[in-house]
Amino acid sequence: MPSPQTMKTVRVGTRVSNLAMIQAKFVEKLLIQKGYEVEIVGMKTKGDMILDKPLAEIGDKGLFTKELETALLENKIDCIVHSFKDVPTNLPCETLVISGVLKRQNPLDALVVSDRLDAKFKNVENLDQFFELCETEGKLPVSIGTSSLRRRAQLKARYNDKVKISDIRGNLNTRLRKLDSPKEEEPKFDAIVLATAGLERLGVEFHERITVRIVPEDMLYAVGQAALAIESRADDSECLTIIQSISDEVSNFETICERACMRTLEGGCHVPIGVNTVRDEAGKMTVTCAVFSIDGTKTASVTQSCSIVEVNKQTSGLIHGTFCDNFEQGTAIDKMGSDMADKLLIAGAKEILNPTVE
Repeated sequence: MPSPQTMKTVRVGTRVSNLAMIQAKFVEKLLIQKGYEVEIVGMKTKGDMILDKPLAEIGDKGLFTKELETALLENKIDCIVHSFKDVPTNLPCETLVISGVLKRQNPLDALVVSDRLDAKFKNVENLDQFFELCETEGKLPVSIGTSSLRRRAQLKARYNDKVKISDIRGNLNTRLRKLDSPKEEEPKFDAIVLATAGLERLGVEFHERITVRIVPEDMLYAVGQAALAIESRADDSECLTIIQSISDEVSNFETICERACMRTLEGGCHVPIGVNTVRDEAGKMTVTCAVFSIDGTKTASVTQSCSIVEVNKQTSGLIHGTFCDNFEQGTAIDKMGSDMADKLLIAGAKEILNPTVE
């Protein structure tokens, strides 16, 4: 590994939102603990600047990454901290790589209930209890805010006409303001659905707003959700080695599999795809992936497992642009993800993804 005495300051690129900056500072802390100096460079992306349209309507897979990747290619920064769920499964060019994946945090989605509602609406244990209480109190349809097609599809599949879903954009502070104190022209939400990891990373004030952490049986989460990925230039071996020192192998395996499935399905913000990945004490990794129609009427789901074992770690390499220190195992996991996608297509995902197919 390059020594802190010889390595230049690591220039870490990030979006400028409060959450993105907190994530970049977390990486900064890890690198400082290794003895390196860090400079954080913030910039706005297209996704940060267009706030009046749903994500799926904007139609750009690099919505939150393009400007940062341009700076990386121009050597204005050394690496980028990404929320991995925002990174397209195919990187824009071979000269950029995912050089590391940090230990994944809680990937579940979270229900956040409006402060305008009575306290009893926050004293529920799961999503079904919240909807049952709303029905008892005559509050149907329940008004839920989310900009995610995946969340929308699963809510419609589970609650049908008992839920009314509207788009909500902006950073977390903006979304919570819209939830609790909506302007006259804004929708009046009973609750919104957000990522648990983001709320927890922002601190006590935010994670205390979580009413329910939604279990995977009720809502599958996004591919790569709660994982931070670090992107760097492929020819910068010095930076690659440094980032590998703070990376987590299991989290890398999980996201390699999930992203392989999504890549094979050619999914992104436009396709409702949900996953759940768990690993038991014996090292077996079990992945569930499902595809939903936007209206929630159709679902295709597949579950598959593999054992993570210690194999030849002398061989490292890139798996679809992601560096893997355990190449043999990573390749097998990547294939499992692709195989799952093929099984999903047979199980009905083909008709969901392309409704015109006979």
